[in-house]
Amino acid sequence: MWGIFSLVWQRGDDVTPYIRELHTALKRVDPSRPTVALSNQDGELNTITDLIALKQNVGWMRGTTDDVGYWCETLHKSWGNLLAAPCYGVPGYPSQQDDLLGRPTPGTHWLPERWQTRFHEEYARRIVSDPAFWGEWVNAMFDFGTARGANDRYACGMVTLDRRQKKDIYYLYRTLWNRREPTLYIAERRWRVRPSAEQRIKVYSSGEDPVLLVNGDSVALTKYAEGQFRADCKLLPGENRIEARCGELRDSVSLRVGTALKARDFEALRKTKGLRSKD
Repeated sequence: MWGIFSLVWQRGDDVTPYIRELHTALKRVDPSRPTVALSNQDGELNTITDLIALKQNVGWMRGTTDDVGYWCETLHKSWGNLLAAPCYGVPGYPSQQDDLLGRPTPGTHWLPERWQTRFHEEYARRIVSDPAFWGEWVNAMFDFGTARGANDRYACGMVTLDRRQKKDIYYLYRTLWNRREPTLYIAERRWRVRPSAEQRIKVYSSGEDPVLLVNGDSVALTKYAEGQFRADCKLLPGENRIEARCGELRDSVSLRVGTALKARDFEALRKTKGLRSKD
């Protein structure tokens, strides 16, 4: 594809004639590829290129992840003729785990991985099976450095900045997109210390019949969305072995019930010791 623009602001002079000129020039030079652009605006700007990706992060800067469904319905109703794809992503640090699954404040140092996981699960659940979209644009594959974000980096990637740690969402999309190699993965595995015995275990599986064992006992998994399964169970005092099986694939984690570091504790440590999120 030929990319023409990214997040153009409609301020000052009308940019649409220039965008049309670029589109025409590219069609003349290379008619074999479609043109595409990334937009967060309404109007004619979205109808010039062959394809459009729409920047959408409801559940992060505004609203909740439940609003994704409403956004999709509104898009189909008002812009049903567009060949559109959603572009989305939020930051999350694997080193930060919080018992409370609340939307963090953008620009702060406390950006737990679990909210990033929840955000992508909801988007994937509503978008992957929607035939109206030509694709999905997940922002991004890797965390990257920035002068604008907290801790001098933007942690929206599926993989950490040093390329060493794959986040939950990496395995979510591997489950959905990788047709060559099967995937089985227990999500929220870094949330090792759980606040209560009653817990929900989530599993990503590209197979249809994964099995979950909690301390050796089988627990029924329910398919929640494409590739996403979950089960409610009760953990025991001390260490608990959680194992998932699907065909020849195996994955396991160890969880215990107790008290973990909270956002307010982290902020107090950060201020007194000069810690950053990666520490």
